[in-house]
Amino acid sequence: MELTRRSTPKYRNLHASRERIRVEAFNQAFQQVRQLLPPDAGGGVEQQQSSRKMSKIETLRAAIHYLRYLDFVLKQQQQELAPTQQMNLCANGQNHHDSSSNAVLR
Repeated sequence: MELTRRSTPKYRNLHASRERIRVEAFNQAFQQVRQLLPPDAGGGVEQQQSSRKMSKIETLRAAIHYLRYLDFVLKQQQQELAPTQQMNLCANGQNHHDSSSNAVLR
């Protein structure tokens, strides 16, 4: 039986070590995402009552839900600010049309 490079103990140990490092980095990244989520983002009441951490899929789903919520809030704020910004432009003597063409004519 011929030994291949992949079947040597040295190779297997090196591969296992690299895999452990990769998995640790992956788990640390998920932990960072969990820390950025608000406490109530991961599964509602039962998650708050439980001391267990969210699974990876729960973390991803909670992060997606939270990002959608933040996007919604941002769009709401932009819609609320748009009329105010338009009023400020009109108050300063500018209309909501392209003012660059007026500047050239002056």
